[in-house]
Amino acid sequence: MAENIENLTLELLRALRDDVQTLRSEMRADFKDMKQRLTSLESADQ
Repeated sequence: MAENIENLTLELLRALRDDVQTLRSEMRADFKDMKQRLTSLESADQ
């Protein structure tokens, strides 16, 4: 029984780690896009 709980805990932790990694990747892409847009706006002002 304890082994099943340990396996379930590990499985949940792995799923959380994967979700966090996905979110990090998405945020990096979004920040890159925002940076490009801001640079474009700043260039248009000059």
